[in-house]
Amino acid sequence: MGRFAMSNPNLLLAIAHDLALDRRWAPLLDRAAALFVAVGLTACLVLWRLPGVAASASALHGAAAWLGAVAVQPLVEETLFRGLLQGQLLRTRFGSRLVGGISAANLSASAAFVAAHFVHHTPQWALATLPPSLALGWLRERRDSTWAPIAVHAAFNLEFFATAAAFAR
Repeated sequence: MGRFAMSNPNLLLAIAHDLALDRRWAPLLDRAAALFVAVGLTACLVLWRLPGVAASASALHGAAAWLGAVAVQPLVEETLFRGLLQGQLLRTRFGSRLVGGISAANLSASAAFVAAHFVHHTPQWALATLPPSLALGWLRERRDSTWAPIAVHAAFNLEFFATAAAFAR
C-alpha cells in the first residue's frame, strides 16, 4: 500500500468498507441469488444448444484450471469490480444516482467488467457478461456485501464450464 496508506488509517478503513468483504457471510445466498444461479444454469443449457457455441469455448482441463475459474477468478473479479470500483462509486453523488432503476455505480462497474472480458473473449462473449454483471452488482448493493456476488459468480463459472465439459464429449 505504501507509506501514505499506512500512515492514513482512514484511507485503509475506507478501502476496506468499499470492498464490502468485512460483512457477515451468512446468509450468503438469498432467494434472489438462488434465482440468479438457476437462471444461469438455464442460460448455459440454452447457450450450448446453439450452433457454433460449443466450438467457441473449451472445457477446462485439470484441477488448477477449475480452481482458477471457479474460485480465483470470481474472488479477484468481484473484489475488484463489485467491491472496490462499485464500492468507491457508491460513495459519490454520481454513483448513487439511479438510471432506469440501476445505480450508476453498478452500470459503471459492469461496463468496466465487460471491457475487461474483451481481452480474452470474442465481442459476443464479452457483451454477454453484461446481464450477469448487472445482477451481481445488484446483489452487492442489496446485501451490502461482496460475498454474495463472489458466490454467485463462482456458481455461474461452475455451471458454464461444467456444461462446456458435458457438451464437449
